Amino acid sequence: MHGQNLSVAYVTTDLLGNVNRFVPVGRELQERGITVTVVSAFSRTIEVARESGFDTALLAEEEVLREALPVVEEWTGASATILRRIPGVGLGPRASAIAHWTAHHQMVSDTSELAATLKHVNPSLVLTEAEQHREIRIAANQGWPVLLLEDFYSVRPGPDVTFPSGNHQIPTGDARSRLQARLRWERFFVMEWVRRRAESLWVDGHDWSSGIEGLPAPDTLGPIERRYVQRYDYPKLPRIRMIAPELALPGEPLLPVVVGAVIDPDRTASGVDADFASRWASILDQKNSGTRIIYVTIGTFLSGLEDLMVSILGACARLDGAFTVVVAAGNDADMWVKRSDPFLDGVEIFRYVPQLDVLAEAALVVTTGGLNTTHEAVWFETPMLNVPVEGIDTAGNAARMAFHGVGEVAVGKDLALSTLAVKMQRLLDDEDVASRLKHLSGVMRDANSIVRSADVIEDTLVQVSRP
Repeated sequence: MHGQNLSVAYVTTDLLGNVNRFVPVGRELQERGITVTVVSAFSRTIEVARESGFDTALLAEEEVLREALPVVEEWTGASATILRRIPGVGLGPRASAIAHWTAHHQMVSDTSELAATLKHVNPSLVLTEAEQHREIRIAANQGWPVLLLEDFYSVRPGPDVTFPSGNHQIPTGDARSRLQARLRWERFFVMEWVRRRAESLWVDGHDWSSGIEGLPAPDTLGPIERRYVQRYDYPKLPRIRMIAPELALPGEPLLPVVVGAVIDPDRTASGVDADFASRWASILDQKNSGTRIIYVTIGTFLSGLEDLMVSILGACARLDGAFTVVVAAGNDADMWVKRSDPFLDGVEIFRYVPQLDVLAEAALVVTTGGLNTTHEAVWFETPMLNVPVEGIDTAGNAARMAFHGVGEVAVGKDLALSTLAVKMQRLLDDEDVASRLKHLSGVMRDANSIVRSADVIEDTLVQVSRP
């Protein structure tokens, strides 16, 4: 049933992975005559939404406040960015942390702009991610029906993945450099261990949730439950899970409404390096002559931690055959371009690339294992070497890929250059991995997840719009 005068407001952040999953679903809703408005306090998100043909509403006042938040000082330097995620400790000197989070608390406590925007947009239904707790509470308090968009429930490491504490690679260089690199990795993973356990203890301190628990929670949300990483859960709210159930671990809880992995193979990438097209054409020419492509994408998470990249690129140089290594290095791109290490021969460094185009041609991807990348790698039948050293869901995703035999995991001592090379070569040569990827890709493509997502949203719209 295609409804008339039905509309949705998608309230989201600057995480383009979430936006990219929503765009094809939003277009499907538009084709059914449903008005789609994207609401965000981030201009980059609004720009993507406009380019996709959606109505938009920029929370301009909130964007200004976010940009004006006091800068948090580094704790030990660029190589220890993980420390900034530990409330009150990793955010640098205590005064800096308090200044930042006090301003953040004041910002999230002001609900007027989002409430006024929703009143102006007047949607039939509000869509938002399950971790957008402030937005969920504001919308519910204003009386708007809310539908949650959700990923995998479990983010803890599963079978075959040891939690990466005490992790370090075996670097090259003099004794002093080796000691520095080892201490850097030990500090990185010790602090990650502390942060994950602090999740269950830190409630109202100077962290991102400061202010959220002070917002009213109407009965429509149900009894609010504390949940790992995402902090809260709202049992009464309907939701859909945009994941591939065929990639779940045995016994992993799945919602009744699991629509599959939402991937738009025709997605237009934004922010891609200006010279990518010309360089990519040359890389494809080499591929047509027998040179295979390895795609490395870890720069966004590990900015400033170059030791891991040194090991990965060094391992690529040891592989049998001819390879071009395409690296999406994020903010570290300029640093890598200036280096002249021998292992950089045959390596193409970019800041950002159109990931789907690269995955479609790659023989292997080395990744921290975010949900979108793992789904997209399976879609394009690209084996994965997962290095789950950072991020909320990476260890769990790595566990799933290893369990289903479409990828390998490198943690702990496996980050040694020689071990990485063995794992990469095995993935490149293993016909069973290729066969499993082909099967799972077919299942994923047959799921018709975009239409199924739109069906659920439209059904919910019809239900909440009834008198």
